[in-house]
Amino acid sequence: MFKKIAMSTMLALAAQVSYADDASVAAAAKLADSMHLQERISGFKLQAQAMGQRQIDQIVTQIQKSVPQLSDTQKTAIRVAASEFIASVSNSWSSEEVAKIYTASLIKDLPPEVIGKITDFYSTEQGQMALKASSNADQSIVSYISSAQEKAMATSYPVLMDNFKSIITGK
Repeated sequence: MFKKIAMSTMLALAAQVSYADDASVAAAAKLADSMHLQERISGFKLQAQAMGQRQIDQIVTQIQKSVPQLSDTQKTAIRVAASEFIASVSNSWSSEEVAKIYTASLIKDLPPEVIGKITDFYSTEQGQMALKASSNADQSIVSYISSAQEKAMATSYPVLMDNFKSIITGK
């Protein structure tokens, strides 16, 4: 008898958890839509690709300076290989998986009612303005990081190449 009551209670709780999970998933998906999450993630991906390409271009330029005897064919081959590398790295993650991670985090940390209130806010004109401002802030941060990394690479890469030469030649 106790086992039947315990089993019934567990099934009832499981049903409630499933319902709550469904409600949370639906609320999080609605919030993600109101925030234009897929568009923002796609924008991040494009920015990351562009940043990576600029950085790899600097590396290729430094390689060409360090090895001036490269033929035009070799220089082209290096640029193609570098571009393929950036494409591979950029495509190592999916926008869909990022959206799933984002919504799973919302579900973990917020009840559906709170997610609903946030969604209601983002559905207003003020909410859309806040999203636009947030998106602009994100772009500013990415631009800053990109610029700082490019400057660091420009000054650090020649030192790295000298270190490599020393390691290879023993001098």
